[in-house]
Order: sequence, then structure tokens, then C-alpha cells
Amino acid sequence: MKVKKTVCECIVFFSFKKLYFILDVVVYGSERETKKVITMELGSIFETVMLVCFGFSWPLNVMKAYRARTAKGTSLLFILLIIAGYIGGISAKLLNHQINYVLVVYFLNLGIVLVNLCVYFRNVHLDKMNDVVVKNHAAKYSA
Repeated sequence: MKVKKTVCECIVFFSFKKLYFILDVVVYGSERETKKVITMELGSIFETVMLVCFGFSWPLNVMKAYRARTAKGTSLLFILLIIAGYIGGISAKLLNHQINYVLVVYFLNLGIVLVNLCVYFRNVHLDKMNDVVVKNHAAKYSA
């Protein structure tokens, strides 16, 4: 069934159980193709919301770790798993030819997590230096 419409309307509203997204667009093709396009676009919007939330939390984590000047309480494995996750997400977008604004957000978040990785190694180095200073100080005053 081919339908041609000239008016574009976008309505988003919530009920207690579902999110309804109604999009009235220019349609050249079947109703099934239109639903697929709407679902893909809605999926990109939700994916972007998730990435933006992560994107706001990572800089806060980097600043906290930088000010703490210690790697205690920070997991290298966790940071590496997050990096692997972002690389997987970027790879999926590229392999599926979904090159859009969401891909940019993936790269920004990956960059911030890589900065966090650098701060982690800086803090590990500072922890080692502090351990040497404490040992020297203890040896000097215990004798």
C-alpha cells in the first residue's frame, strides 16, 4: 500500500506501561518499511540518551581520580572492559553502516575513558612514589 502525505508530525507521549512514538511522515513504500525506519530512529535516540548519561559521568570520574592522586579503589579491569565495550559499539555501527550522530558520541565517550586510563596509570605511579617515600621515612626514624 503506497501512501503519500505532505504533513510531518511528531508526537511523543507516555502512558504508565509504554512509550508511544507517533510519526506521520512522507511515505513512499509499504507501512512495514515505515515502521522499521521509525523503530531504527527511536532506537538511535535512546542509544544517544544512554551515551550522553555515560558521557556526563565519565568526566566527573576523571576529575575525582585526578584529584585523589591514588589508584586505590580504581579497577584497571573495569576501565578496560568499558573501553572494549565502546570499541565494540563503534565496530557494530561501522559494520552495519549506521554512521550517524550516535557514532560521534561513542568516540567522545571512548576518548574520555582513555583519559581516565591515563589518569589511572599516573595515579599508580604516584602510589609507588609515595610507598618509597613512606618506606624511606620509616627506615630513617626507626633506626
